[in-house]
Amino acid sequence: MNLASREFRSPKNCRMAKTEKQQRQQKGAREMLHIDILGPLIEWMGFKYVLVVVDAATRYIWLRPLKMSKAEEIADRLDQIAADFGWPTKYHSDGASELTGEVMKEINKLTGVEATTSVVGAHEQNAPVERAIREVRTIMGKHLELAPNLWPYLLQHIQVVMNNSQHSRFDSTPFELMFARPRGFSEWTPATNSINVPSTILCVFKVSRCLQTITRP
Repeated sequence: MNLASREFRSPKNCRMAKTEKQQRQQKGAREMLHIDILGPLIEWMGFKYVLVVVDAATRYIWLRPLKMSKAEEIADRLDQIAADFGWPTKYHSDGASELTGEVMKEINKLTGVEATTSVVGAHEQNAPVERAIREVRTIMGKHLELAPNLWPYLLQHIQVVMNNSQHSRFDSTPFELMFARPRGFSEWTPATNSINVPSTILCVFKVSRCLQTITRP
């Protein structure tokens, strides 16, 4: 190996390359969001579905419970996300009517968001959100085996775990790519002042912390 090769592979250059890659990903953050619906699930307090939103550039995920898979409720959840993160340039979905109907068309017209859909049969075009849905199901199955109806309480935990898990493709976590800074997973603790979180769910959180080491494609 010559000097140039050693220099290129030095820890400093590797860190610089990773930082540059993160900056490119962060620059494209919130430009396109993949959206889909998970459910129906076992009903709890009226909730039966989950709105799953994945940022194309960073794989940052938002999970929001839904009582019905209706355009009005979906639009309200997207508006809540936009209030914190701003409207994206584009929404991409599989073309389901509740995601592309008149209500969503009107919202997109008012906000200037472009809507695109996958070609029939081309599931890879919406792959980021479909993979996320599979992962959410897996986590729910592992940690809610005895009480599957308590899934709404686990959503915020799953979102944090997934956003702080390493992506092999990016060599970073979605949180790092979205906000251009690292965040220790131990900084976050479940909020217990807004809802009565069962003690069993707090135990589930402690177990789920190990999922931060998941290698995700």
